[in-house]
Amino acid sequence: MRDGKSRTIKSGRIARRRGATLVKKNGKPVIEYPCEWVYTVIGTDRDALHKAVEDVFRERQCSVVLSKTSAAGTYCSLRVEAEVFSDDDRTDLFERLSVQDEIRVVL
Repeated sequence: MRDGKSRTIKSGRIARRRGATLVKKNGKPVIEYPCEWVYTVIGTDRDALHKAVEDVFRERQCSVVLSKTSAAGTYCSLRVEAEVFSDDDRTDLFERLSVQDEIRVVL
């Protein structure tokens, strides 16, 4: 178990992550909305990634932070945190990020 706001309980029954409470029901997580959700986007051009995230989150507030850069500098990732209001909202944002040409991977 870790201290602070980001907390995982090893039993797998409940996990708290940045405001999202995940409770497993029938092997699937049940997410209580609204909650803060984190997406990680990976690509080759940091400025293009920022622009792609901006396009998706046009009129929504979100936090975007450079997460990592590969050793060779070829890839970089951004951590995008935003409030989501439902399962459909969360998956819609994921899908909209996934179709952006500049974004190679969305986690």
